[in-house]
Amino acid sequence: PHSGGPAQAMAAVLKPLGVSLDAAAFRLSLPKASLEQAAAQLPAGQGPALLLAPSGASDDWPASSWDQLPDLVRSKLPDLRVVRADRNTKLPQRAAQVASCDVVLSSDPITTELALLAGMPVVALGRGAADLPNRDGVKGVGSTRQLQQLQASEVLQALGLG
Repeated sequence: PHSGGPAQAMAAVLKPLGVSLDAAAFRLSLPKASLEQAAAQLPAGQGPALLLAPSGASDDWPASSWDQLPDLVRSKLPDLRVVRADRNTKLPQRAAQVASCDVVLSSDPITTELALLAGMPVVALGRGAADLPNRDGVKGVGSTRQLQQLQASEVLQALGLG
């Protein structure tokens, strides 16, 4: 796959128009005030902030697995700060929440795309390498219809903690 992932496929369409596309280099621009507000809402502490963004769909990774993961990560990173994605906020605030964290773990398609557009490290549950940009900090794990069978050890491995 191209380094820009599926979005880079548009390059062939745009080239005859004289437009070049480097999807991997694109970064979402967010207002400073939104980023500051999102950062102020992070849990106190100095450790990395991990954003958890379950899709909530019936075929998502089980809620019990999402709930147990912070303790598993804290066994390796005791200062971990956990943030739960708020899917009920407007898109600009949601994007700022994503961009204010250090790492995103997501099965939610919108949160995953926001993380990719913001250039954040992201582990996308249910997404394969062909569906993601080929860049450091971006990993897919599990398959869409089989997240119920995904093991926490596989997620920890994708987070670089396995």
